[in-house]
Amino acid sequence: DLRVASHLARPKIGIVGARMLYPNGTVQHAGIAMGVADGMPIHEGAHVEGGDGGPLDRWRRTRSAAAVTGAFMAIRRNVFDRIGGFDDLNLAVAYNDIDLCLRVREQGLRVLYDAEVELIHHESVSRGRNDNAARIAWDHGELLGLNERWGKALFRDPARNPHWASDRLAPFDA
Repeated sequence: DLRVASHLARPKIGIVGARMLYPNGTVQHAGIAMGVADGMPIHEGAHVEGGDGGPLDRWRRTRSAAAVTGAFMAIRRNVFDRIGGFDDLNLAVAYNDIDLCLRVREQGLRVLYDAEVELIHHESVSRGRNDNAARIAWDHGELLGLNERWGKALFRDPARNPHWASDRLAPFDA
């Protein structure tokens, strides 16, 4: 995509993410919000109607994001190599995208969400859902590892107004 390539040609852009819709047209991902839900990163706009722009129309415009989903993220190869790529040892399935975005931001680069790059995404079809005790425990273990690595950084989101609520169900309420 030319949009993605033009973003990545800018030296201060480290990662570019896309707007992801479920097959029914509702939003699956419009960037990832940090500092809500006791440090658990959440997908912005999840399950709202596709035409919903969200607070200040943020889900329909290009903007900085704390992180974007690994379901679609573009990164220059030299940046990927410099930061060591995905941590497939400690974060084999979940949260490796969050970790990668945090390491990119740690290098002084921006994570960019571009709503004009829009894709249909069947969330978790290939890996399955956390629908049993073993998968839930594994997910919690990886989240714990992410928290141990990043600590307070998981609560800092340069793309969210600090006056917004930190409630997972209403993260953009004042």
